[in-house]
Amino acid sequence: MAFQRLRKLLAVFALVLLLAACGGDPDPEDTPDTDLNLESDPSGELGGKLLAAADMPAGWQPIENAGTEEVSAQEGGFCDSPVPDESNATASATAQFFKGEMTTRVVETVVSYESPEDATEAFDKVQQAIATCKEWDVDAAGTVSRLKLSSASFPAVGEQTAAARVTSDFTVNSGSADKPAPTEGSVTGDTVIVRQQNFIVVVRHFSIGVGTEPAFNAADTEPIVRSAVQKVTA
Repeated sequence: MAFQRLRKLLAVFALVLLLAACGGDPDPEDTPDTDLNLESDPSGELGGKLLAAADMPAGWQPIENAGTEEVSAQEGGFCDSPVPDESNATASATAQFFKGEMTTRVVETVVSYESPEDATEAFDKVQQAIATCKEWDVDAAGTVSRLKLSSASFPAVGEQTAAARVTSDFTVNSGSADKPAPTEGSVTGDTVIVRQQNFIVVVRHFSIGVGTEPAFNAADTEPIVRSAVQKVTA
């Protein structure tokens, strides 16, 4: 039961990060399935540009359809600023992967624009959000958490590169309704945004820990981001 709660909570944080790409709040009656590879790419333009299992380092697996998670509505983006802004986008697609007991995830989003100038404008807005957003609150499965954001260093892997570290501490009930057992938990993750030509690639790599430190290894992020950018430019 505790693992199910942990998995649900992680799915909610995945939803929060997915919404960072879309911006805005989902309708509670139309909450996206956080265990699916989601896409809004009717032309199939981006199908071959998303990461696949063969592109990931050893130990990572794609998230298959495991049924819809019942989650509450979430705030999207960094302090409600979408990452990236898709108002001028032509298509977007998202893939998800997990490692271990699904407590570590990668959420990749690829967004295409009409021109490099449109993509640059969207990238600049992300940079502004990273510079100005410090913290914001989300309601994750009934647990209100404050997410904190700070800029992070990352190698230049495209024409423009930006990165941010997102952390959060929270308390969950790992017991039952009649015998509550509050347990401390935390989330640690990096979001890397790369503009290459008329594409923006966003890689969100994060881990969640309840009663233990998140098994987050920032060194794992760079090879995944490099593979994602190579896939877009291939």
